[in-house]
Amino acid sequence: GRDAKCVTSISASLPDWIRRLDVGDYPLAACGTSSGNIFVANLDSGEVLGQTTGNELEKPLEDIDTIIDMLFSGYDGGGTIAVKMDKTLICSAGRKGSVQIWRLDVDTKDIVSQGSLKSLEGTLVTCLDIVDDYLWVATADGRLHAYDVAELPLVSEPELSWDVQSPILSMSLHSESGYGCLTTADWSVCLFSLEDDDNVIAEWKPPFDFSFRTSVEAFLTSTAIIPYKEGGYVVATGSSTGSIYLKPLNWNDGLLDESDPLKQAVKSECLPKHSGPVKCLESPFPGLMLSGGQDGSIRLWNVLEEDVKFLYSFVGYKVWLGSLWTDGERLVSDGADNTVVVHDFVKEKEAESS
Repeated sequence: GRDAKCVTSISASLPDWIRRLDVGDYPLAACGTSSGNIFVANLDSGEVLGQTTGNELEKPLEDIDTIIDMLFSGYDGGGTIAVKMDKTLICSAGRKGSVQIWRLDVDTKDIVSQGSLKSLEGTLVTCLDIVDDYLWVATADGRLHAYDVAELPLVSEPELSWDVQSPILSMSLHSESGYGCLTTADWSVCLFSLEDDDNVIAEWKPPFDFSFRTSVEAFLTSTAIIPYKEGGYVVATGSSTGSIYLKPLNWNDGLLDESDPLKQAVKSECLPKHSGPVKCLESPFPGLMLSGGQDGSIRLWNVLEEDVKFLYSFVGYKVWLGSLWTDGERLVSDGADNTVVVHDFVKEKEAESS
């Protein structure tokens, strides 16, 4: 593949291994580490603004080894399972269950605990997101809940809830389309509305080639709703076998046909596939998709309704790669031990034009 043109930098170094990260308002990023503690860093200056303490002393829930193995595809470095940052709000999920809620005090640079979601104590949380003023929480017991952010952490009842009856391994919410998707431990992908929890709109099992399974079970490890350049959407799903599978949505006149929501893909698999589990999928712009794999590469794909093309890859990451964030101008990722890597495409353009 071709190499990308951008300015690449190590933008923050922490005193602990990074397991998951998210960017709030760039350049502020929240990093969940192998100790379970959260660090907030300024990715422009490299300054570590604040951190939580004491999480390494927490006792993990019992009987979570199987689900942890599915979530981390055999490379479990401990600590944080999921972290999300929205402005100064930080939510994290770890081995002791539930969701920890924090606020970054911009003046003192302290990360101040707001408590945890009491209703989820004893429940392992696998995925988090903050979209449309809701905190979305997916669990190892197959439930998805949406909580009103304004009421955190005292909120007892979620505004919306689904039960997909199988551990949820990945989740992606897409505010513009109004839909979300998730993958479960029984190889299913579920599509749902962000406004209505009556039921799941569609459910399907990608036709991955599981025939070469040996000792490692194959699982659906990532998912995302990718907008087409010409309008409409496709659901991408990554697996622990390195495959990425595409399922177009039946989108007409700006709306999903919920009575017949899925279309046949012209080209359903992204090739060449990753040589390790696909841990994260993101879209920087309509028609483009980023995939991050445990093979140490991040790939950029051109996703068209009639075709999908591999464009180029960023390499040199480690098997711990688990988070991608992009605003179209920058690509921020973990997978480099205790450092955050930033690929900046704007600086490259500025350098070229000056």
